[in-house]
Amino acid sequence: MRSTSEIETVGVVGAGTMGSGIAQVAATAGHSVTISDIEKSALQEGLDTIESRLDARAEKGGQQANPPTIRSRIEGTTDIDALSNADIVIEAAAEKLPIKKDIFATLSRVTDTEVLLATNTSTLSITAIASKMAHPERVVGLHFMNPVTLMEGVEVIIGERTAKEVGEIAHQFARDLGKTTWESDDKPGFVTNRILMPWINEGIRTLDEGVATKADIDRAMRLGTNVPMGPLELADHIGLDIVLQASRTLHDKLGDRYTPAYLLERKVEAGTLGKKTGQGFYQYDWYPSGGRYDSAEQTSKPEQQRLSRKISRGRLDTRRQCDVRWSVEISPPGQTHRFGVGFPLSICHCSRWVVSTSGWRA
Repeated sequence: MRSTSEIETVGVVGAGTMGSGIAQVAATAGHSVTISDIEKSALQEGLDTIESRLDARAEKGGQQANPPTIRSRIEGTTDIDALSNADIVIEAAAEKLPIKKDIFATLSRVTDTEVLLATNTSTLSITAIASKMAHPERVVGLHFMNPVTLMEGVEVIIGERTAKEVGEIAHQFARDLGKTTWESDDKPGFVTNRILMPWINEGIRTLDEGVATKADIDRAMRLGTNVPMGPLELADHIGLDIVLQASRTLHDKLGDRYTPAYLLERKVEAGTLGKKTGQGFYQYDWYPSGGRYDSAEQTSKPEQQRLSRKISRGRLDTRRQCDVRWSVEISPPGQTHRFGVGFPLSICHCSRWVVSTSGWRA
C-alpha cells in the first residue's frame, strides 16, 4: 500500500458539497486533484463552488496560497477511468449503498491494487460497500465533516476486512490535510451520527409536542449546554433530507430508539429542507454579497451577534483556544463531537469553553 509520502494525486468521486470540499482541502495541502462526477453540470457547479470559496477566503486573508495556484491543482472529469493515476481515491457520492458498491467495483478495476480507496459515507457499512471488490482490505471510511473546509474532524472507520496498514495511512493522510482524526468500528452511524441523530430528533419531537417554541428549544441547548447550535438550527444546517436519511438508516439497523420524528418526515415531504432551500424550521434570508444568513428569530440574540462579528473578522480557531493537554484527556466520544460537530469542550468532560463556528457561514 502506498504510504502518505507517496501520495501526490488525490482522486475524488462526486463534485457535490462534500466532494468539492475534500478536493479543495487536498489541493490546499499541495496535492494534485482529479474530481469526477457523472453529470457535467454538477461537476462544473462543484468547480465553481471551489473557486468562490477560495476567493472569499483570500479576501479575508485566510488563504495560505493564492486561489489561482490552488485552483490550478484541480481538474475535473466525467470519466471515472481518469482516476486510474490517483494515489488515493475518496468517494463522496450519494448516500445510497447500491451506488457506492458500483463505484467501488469500478474503482477496483481502474486503480492499482496499492491505491487506498476511501468512502466519505456517514452511516453506511464500509464492509458492505467493499463487498463487490477483489481486494476489500484496501477500503476504509474517511468521514469528513461538513463544511469540509472549516471543520477540523475526520472520522476513520475500519471495515471488517480493512487492513491495519490502510487504517494507519488513512489517519496520517487526514492529519496531513490539517485534520484531527478519531477511529470507529464499522457499526451503524459510527460515533458521530450514532449520537447526533437521536439528539436532533428529540429536539424536533420537543417542538412537535409543544414543550417549547423552536427558538426556546435552540436557545435552551445553546445557553444550557454550550453547544454552538441547537438541534433545530443544526438540522437546518445539515439539511432535513440528510437528517431523515441518516435516521432511517440507523432505525433500520438499530431499532426504535432511532425512529425519525414525524415532523421531520413531514417537512421533508413538503420540500422545506433547511438553509439550502431557504426554509426549514427557520426562514433564511440570503445576502447577495455571500455573507452569513440569519433567521428572524435569531437576529436579536446578543451572543450570536457577538460571534457573527468575530467570524466576520476571521473564523475562530478552536485549536488556538485549546490547551494541548485537553486533547489528551478528552474521552473518544467527547473528542469526536468537539471536532466533528463543533460542540465545545464543556460538554466533552472539560472545563474550558471553546466557541465553535461550525454552524455559521461567512
